[in-house]
Amino acid sequence: MGDGSDAECARPPARRWAGLARYWGYARRPLVELRTRRSSLPLGWVRSWVYAYILVAFWRAVYGHTAQEAGYTLGQIVSYVVAGQVLNAVLVSTAQERLSQGVRQGTVILDLLRPVALPLALLADGAGMALGSIFSHGIPMLIFGVLVLHMRVPLAPTPLALVVLLGFLGFALLQLLDGLIAYSAFWTVRTQGLDRLVNWIVFSLLGGSFVPYAFFPHWAQGLLTWSPLAGLYSDPVQVWVGRMGAAAGLAAAGRDLFWLAVLMAIQAWVHVRAMRRVISFGG
Repeated sequence: MGDGSDAECARPPARRWAGLARYWGYARRPLVELRTRRSSLPLGWVRSWVYAYILVAFWRAVYGHTAQEAGYTLGQIVSYVVAGQVLNAVLVSTAQERLSQGVRQGTVILDLLRPVALPLALLADGAGMALGSIFSHGIPMLIFGVLVLHMRVPLAPTPLALVVLLGFLGFALLQLLDGLIAYSAFWTVRTQGLDRLVNWIVFSLLGGSFVPYAFFPHWAQGLLTWSPLAGLYSDPVQVWVGRMGAAAGLAAAGRDLFWLAVLMAIQAWVHVRAMRRVISFGG
């Protein structure tokens, strides 16, 4: 009796580890794909460096001989736009690509048949992509920004910890926002056009990737600051350049947690409806 009870108690942890191993398989896939494309990485570095250099040159031309615009010094705005490019390495998602392709080719059925939750599988895939992107693009951009563009880097423990925390929350927000767009594939099949529109205008521009909210109209500043988009780039980058203190950073983290809960509930509702659509079409 005692041995049987011990065996029963030992099974649930083993099953939990097996479940985590399945998600590791999803996270590992983009890392393997990155290894196969490592010969093209130098070209990607040059392209991203040129893009960052053009952004900095644009802002230097805007400032001219002006010491400050919208509360930002030239040094702060240079650090802002380059930090935004560093964060691009973290704020990546594969949900739209994976799900759109899976629905179009019918392979999404294989994911649905596996003993995994589809939203968590997409999250694991995105986490693997972000991990690889940090080393393949984020660190090279950080080095280029410091050595060539003279960006400011937060070295004090509190700002650095806040940047990491807000960057992590921004990654989670992006996975949920991008996941909601990805689920539209169950209704539209092809999401490429919507993908580009959302990535460039909504996530990058309205997220504050290369234009701080201080340069937006006042009504837009208030609206965007309280939206989940602020958690993508604006909040962590403002902490990075010293425009947001610890108290404001923690308040921003609390707002991000609120939006995470809201978006998780919305995604769960959309997931159920998408699964009903799959069943209605015969799986």
